[in-house]
Parts: sequence; C-alpha cells; structure tokens
Amino acid sequence: MAAAPRDISEIRKAWQEANLAPLWENARAHRPAPGPEAAHLWSWEKIRPLIAAAAEVASPAAIERRARSRWSTASLARWRRAT
Repeated sequence: MAAAPRDISEIRKAWQEANLAPLWENARAHRPAPGPEAAHLWSWEKIRPLIAAAAEVASPAAIERRARSRWSTASLARWRRAT
C-alpha cells in the first residue's frame, strides 16, 4: 500500500533546511534564453588610438596581445551591472 502524500509545506521546509530548492519551482529556470546580441563593428580609426593609449600605460613587453578583449556594448553593460 502506498504511503499517504506528505504536506508540501513540510517537504519545502525540509528542502530549505538542507539548502535545496526544486528546479520546477524556480521561475528563473524556465524563462526563455536571451536572444542574440546585436553585431558590433570596431573601426580601426576608433580603436587604434585606444590601443596606443593602452601601450602608454602598460608596457607591451609586460602584457600579452591576448589580454586585450573586445566587448560588445551589450556585454559591457551587463559586466558593469555585475560589478
């Protein structure tokens, strides 16, 4: 014979005490994925002076070329909100 179902509040309390949360009750887990970011074009005329300025404040011998990252406007906005 099957056991009688437990009260959901009892189960939720036990989950909370164990620092658990069921995925099916998490509204954020079921939202659609964000759409693709808009394309962004970095023009050499705008970027070249910024690269030169970076070389003035940090020696190219001390850093690697790969350390400079390009960020889309949307990604940079998300990064700024997170910090």
